[in-house]
Amino acid sequence: MSRILAVAPALPSHVYTQAEITAELSDIITDDRSKRAVMSRFHAAAGIGHRHTVLPLEEYRDLRTFQQANDLWISEGTALAARAVTTALATAGIGADQVDYLLFTSVTGMAAPSIDARLVPILGLRPNVKRMPSFGLSVFARVRLPPSGCRHLPRCAEEGFHAAAADSSFPCEAGEGADCRRRSACEQRSWPGGRAPGWRESGGRGRS
Repeated sequence: MSRILAVAPALPSHVYTQAEITAELSDIITDDRSKRAVMSRFHAAAGIGHRHTVLPLEEYRDLRTFQQANDLWISEGTALAARAVTTALATAGIGADQVDYLLFTSVTGMAAPSIDARLVPILGLRPNVKRMPSFGLSVFARVRLPPSGCRHLPRCAEEGFHAAAADSSFPCEAGEGADCRRRSACEQRSWPGGRAPGWRESGGRGRS
């Protein structure tokens, strides 16, 4: 029977409170006080106290393009993955050449060769090790969107706060909460091409 021999977390070195991150992102995203207030409520409701980042928080303002952000993900993600796997193997008492299967997953970026492939020479894995990279969908692969004309959710979808849009715990902007009759009409749609057509129908300016 299969069993877990070791677990080895690896975290970036910079640590910030969620409140610090919210303040920084708010300055970047919008000057609208009402939108900043919505963002603050959503971040606070996540219940996350601290987050680890690969860059000092203020340096994220300098990431202007997808390529810049993705290149950073590749370099830092590969280093973190190598650190985690090395620690796990050492804890389990297993050599890198004994690894038969490597599964890698991420919702942050994309890479070719994939990060798991990059780990093979770095860790000294066998060239014939079986790999399964699972990535590329990002956190926007499936979103819950309001139907066209819904007056309750577009403001939150507008800033990308889509994950909880049809959740009964969602703080409905109209104040009706879980009793909102329109909530049950929310659809789960695919988001091809990085932008949701449903946002435009409801008057939002969806962010890719």
